[in-house]
Amino acid sequence: MSIFIILDRPSHANDKKWLVDAMEKAMIREDTPTIPIYSSFVTSVAYRRGLWGKLRVVCEYLRMSVRFLRQSRKGDVAICWTPLMTYILYLLMRCSMANRKIVSLNWLHPSPGRLIKWVERKIVSDPRVRAVVNTPATIDLFVSALGVSRPDAFRCIPDVYDTRIPFNKNVSPHFGSHFFTGGMNNRDWGLVVGLAKAFPHQSFVCCALKEDFFSCVGDIPDNMKVMFDVPSTEYYRLLSEAFAVLLPLRSKRASGLINIIRAAQEGVLCLTTSIPATEQYYGEEVRDLLMPFDASSWEEKLRQILAFSEDAYISKCRSYSSYIEKEFSPENAVVKIIDAIP
Repeated sequence: MSIFIILDRPSHANDKKWLVDAMEKAMIREDTPTIPIYSSFVTSVAYRRGLWGKLRVVCEYLRMSVRFLRQSRKGDVAICWTPLMTYILYLLMRCSMANRKIVSLNWLHPSPGRLIKWVERKIVSDPRVRAVVNTPATIDLFVSALGVSRPDAFRCIPDVYDTRIPFNKNVSPHFGSHFFTGGMNNRDWGLVVGLAKAFPHQSFVCCALKEDFFSCVGDIPDNMKVMFDVPSTEYYRLLSEAFAVLLPLRSKRASGLINIIRAAQEGVLCLTTSIPATEQYYGEEVRDLLMPFDASSWEEKLRQILAFSEDAYISKCRSYSSYIEKEFSPENAVVKIIDAIP
């Protein structure tokens, strides 16, 4: 058996190096080859560029799927980074009657479209396929939406930290710095604006999608800076220099997990809405950073952390960071991925 990892980026821009490295390390003991297949461009960026961008991504995933089927043999495994990649590969498997196995990562939430639901139902009903979600509650959503009868069709594997980013062991609170909020969807920007108005002497920095932000917000207070189309390097610089990261969510849909993990690596506290997806990243000593949906609770918590002494901040942040470093390592995730192989 060989394991192929089909990724959505070129090798020089691969932000999933942790997956390739940890899988190779785990499989070398089993004498099992691990073969990455890279996209020729960053498909997540192209997909957002209208119809032609979406068609370009579909063509690229077709090319990568054909390459996998040509290079692999009966019983080999494809680990697909995106569900769309899985849809295309599974269709080609059915058309060519190829007997391969698939572990499909990043099933975030059920699609409302009837056609996509039909495709997903077909895929997860096949015993050669296993879909991976990042929170147990998401399994329930998919089972309900798709009417799946296979109890083992899904596995839960939480997001992990990026091994390219070292954990900051010399935590130093950035007193007087800004509060940071960022993300592409499901952020409660209205709540963030309300916090900025409630704390006029504090600085707030937001990185957002323009359409998503202004769908929630009217006027912007003077102490809030809002940025759009921010490069990832600048995004994470702003996050790392913040006094705290704020991730209020509009719904219970899994969101903001990468920000939660990255804040822990940078040594910055992160407050977020308490939903099943986010709760798993907070150990007992930092559960108070999980917030309800109401704005008044957020205001009270900001007052508390602004009153922290340096030692209190460092202690809280180290508890937060060490829990994520221990529980959400790539090695732990790869063990679960291997166990998920049908």
